[in-house]
Amino acid sequence: MDKNEKNLKPKTGLLQIREGVPVFTNLRSTTIFPQLVDTSTLKKEIDEGVDLMVVREQREQIRGIYFGKPRGFGTNENG
Repeated sequence: MDKNEKNLKPKTGLLQIREGVPVFTNLRSTTIFPQLVDTSTLKKEIDEGVDLMVVREQREQIRGIYFGKPRGFGTNENG
């Protein structure tokens, strides 16, 4: 478990990079290594040789999800 302070966590650094670099896509790659093909819940025939790149559009409206400022918790009129 990562017990580092928030500013030292890898996730914090990644979010800072995303915020600072004006990009319009999010690239996610997947490769199934031969040594790990038997560890998957999928059939071996499906996993073998997978080399996939997912290109996801990053719209300005969505960016707020990554970079929103925490608002904390509160209590409404119903408790």
